[in-house]
Amino acid sequence: MQTLSALHPPSVTELDTAVMSVLIYFDYFKHPLKAIEISEYCNVQHDPSELQLSLQKLEERNFIKKTDAFYMLFEADPSILNRRIQGEQKAEEALKIARKQANFIAKFPYVQSVCVSGSLSKNYFDKKSDIDFFIITTPNRLWICRSLLVAWKKIFLMNSTSTKFLELKSSSL
Repeated sequence: MQTLSALHPPSVTELDTAVMSVLIYFDYFKHPLKAIEISEYCNVQHDPSELQLSLQKLEERNFIKKTDAFYMLFEADPSILNRRIQGEQKAEEALKIARKQANFIAKFPYVQSVCVSGSLSKNYFDKKSDIDFFIITTPNRLWICRSLLVAWKKIFLMNSTSTKFLELKSSSL
């Protein structure tokens, strides 16, 4: 016997579509999300109760699943949850190192800001991760600043294995 809701399934709202878009994007990175994170990345205005209703509806319709406090696509491998939790734990330690390194880099001439980028900026770190920085310099001083950082690395850290944090990947805007 079919229920009334089976005969008239709830319509898909703009919020439902936005929630699915967020979860699909993060599924590519094997990264389940908490409701608060979904809310932050969602591009549709909503209040917390609307989001909870949307998540509940999507879960009931087997588009997504909830494990502990995390949401992921229904077909997602449940092991990604352990991967995320372990990655967050390792990120705590890596952030301590990154702060020290960023404070050191910030003392170089013409450095205005040192920001963490890459997976660590998403609070994730694993054995394949490294610490990536995005450095903002004084206008028209990028190449001088870069040269000073490279020179320091070559002179003082030539054979050190712990110098990975000063690797400078060439990239242009």
